[in-house]
Amino acid sequence: MARPQRSSGKVRPSDWSELRRDPQERPRRGRRRRRPAGEIRPGGSRRRWMAAGFGTLLAIPTFWLVVAAIVAADPEGDLSANPGVLAGIAIAIVPLTMVVVAWVSRRDRMWVAAALGTATAVLIATALSFAWWEPVSPMVAGFGAGGVLTLSRHPAATTTARVLAVSIGTVYAGVMVAVAPQLSIGLGPVIPFVAVAGADAYMARRADR
Repeated sequence: MARPQRSSGKVRPSDWSELRRDPQERPRRGRRRRRPAGEIRPGGSRRRWMAAGFGTLLAIPTFWLVVAAIVAADPEGDLSANPGVLAGIAIAIVPLTMVVVAWVSRRDRMWVAAALGTATAVLIATALSFAWWEPVSPMVAGFGAGGVLTLSRHPAATTTARVLAVSIGTVYAGVMVAVAPQLSIGLGPVIPFVAVAGADAYMARRADR
């Protein structure tokens, strides 16, 4: 702030208005606003869709490796590979996926969000796989739950909308497995992160109306 310039012992009215401004409103150079704890940086719709795309590309080999591990574990299967190695590689890709999604979407507290997303994805996918007859739907639910925690959120978006979108995507994946099993293996990885980003886009459009 420029100091009031005195001319003949008088202060100009414009200078008095500058002096009367609230100190909190005065511009402070070299200082950045401290972000409240837990606030999510607005990564923007474009970056969210980019993050969903990168997450999908990394989820594809995970889905395929899990399916290959199940086929290799079958004594009557034709795949001569170690199912434990295939499953281990698939699990190792999950944290990389969550880190990339959090980083590209500019998620606040990226490492914490990626860790929580990884743990949630692995736990949900593993738990559901024991109670479900096919592996695609549990993996859709697991990656979707990880995306809910990892992908940066639009201010108008809600966790409920995200969870609902992932739930619908999980049911759709189960239907596709029953109708077209081979197609579901390629379609499954596309659902989780696209469902989360789509839920945010829908809530943002709804808020703009």
